[in-house]
Amino acid sequence: MATAILALLAIILDLWLGEPHRGYPIARFSQLAEHLAGRDRRIIASRRYSSALIALLLLPSLLLVALLALLGRTGVLLELLALYLALGYSSLERQAQEITEALRQGRWEAAAIECAWINPHRSPHDPASIRSAAVEGILDNSIDAVYAPLFWFALLGAPGALLYRLTDQLDRLWGEDPTRYQQLAWTAHTLDRLLNWLPARLTAFTFMLLGNGRQALRCWRDQRCGLAGSKRGVVVATGAGALNVTLVESPPLTVVASTIAYPITRSGSGSPVQLQDLRRAVDLVYRGIWLWLTLILLLGVVV
Repeated sequence: MATAILALLAIILDLWLGEPHRGYPIARFSQLAEHLAGRDRRIIASRRYSSALIALLLLPSLLLVALLALLGRTGVLLELLALYLALGYSSLERQAQEITEALRQGRWEAAAIECAWINPHRSPHDPASIRSAAVEGILDNSIDAVYAPLFWFALLGAPGALLYRLTDQLDRLWGEDPTRYQQLAWTAHTLDRLLNWLPARLTAFTFMLLGNGRQALRCWRDQRCGLAGSKRGVVVATGAGALNVTLVESPPLTVVASTIAYPITRSGSGSPVQLQDLRRAVDLVYRGIWLWLTLILLLGVVV
């Protein structure tokens, strides 16, 4: 019960306050990680050293949060803060609104720039490809911004939410340039994949329940390997099927995961993405939040 209440309050805070920017703790963490990664070449080139650095970055924070979470009311507030910092639904919704507004006003270049914030893996060049890339980005980022933090919070409390958020940040920090960070990028990406494996499939199942279930299931079965080794394939394919849209292919572009480039293939089934489908994608994620909160509450009552 307490977990469900804290999750609800964290969602409300995210909707009300949005993502903090000035003095944002995660940004400080990224600066520290970048600084330590550049101190010794062995950290980048050696899997053992890279694993040691990631453990050094994660474990002290997790142990501190786990200990502080035991301190009565202070611990409860800390758990609430940890989940709030891990969530990013309001940022995802705001980005979708800005892309929609730019497209509605005919500002294609501005829309493409905004789209790059939620989907850096595409290179859209016209309104149709921008709309498609935006929906793809909304579906993909729903795991990082909503469902995986909720999953790990429900399972492990504040340390779980913090573990996921920090790991995701390291993967974003180093995974975009694996030729530079080498084994460090591989280690962060592998850990991020492990933490995303089950939440990604639960997210896809959520989309299937809340949208066109039969079509979503078919897309899950037939298209889930569109991006091998990543959470994107199953979530994007199922989400697009649930929305009854087909995501068009932008100019050939690859998503770099570790040292392997995985091609993105066509996802979904149905009509081409229209402007209103950006709002529909955001609403699908939003309805999924309340479904998950309900399930967390029911599990709290039963257990």
